[in-house]
Amino acid sequence: ANVIFQVRFTEEEEKAAKAAEEKKKLQQGIQDLEESLEEEEAQRQKLQLEKVQLDAKLKSIEDEKAIVEDQNSKLSYEKKSLEERVGEVTTKLSQEEEKAKQLSKAKAKQEALIAELEDQISKGDKSSHELQKEKVPTAWPLV
Repeated sequence: ANVIFQVRFTEEEEKAAKAAEEKKKLQQGIQDLEESLEEEEAQRQKLQLEKVQLDAKLKSIEDEKAIVEDQNSKLSYEKKSLEERVGEVTTKLSQEEEKAKQLSKAKAKQEALIAELEDQISKGDKSSHELQKEKVPTAWPLV
């Protein structure tokens, strides 16, 4: 019975050694998985942080885009307003130029008429003066 006990004891020791070896392998596998999980968690946190940073950057860019679009809209409105004003001023300028041409023509006609009238007056004065000479003797008697 001692031999059977000895054989059984040896078998149990071998089973215990195999179980201990298996336990050691499983613990190493668990440790490897835990390390891998920690690495994955660190990577996930890093990616989450990058996502938050990119979301903030995207929001900032979208805000800038909205500001630029608003400025562009205001500038377009201002440009349209200025173009309308230029059109109005151009029209008014054309009208004023036309008035100036008409006034220049009228001035030229008036100047020509004045010159003609001055010429007539000058001729009239000469003939009036000559008539006066004929009526008045050249030597007046002294009284």
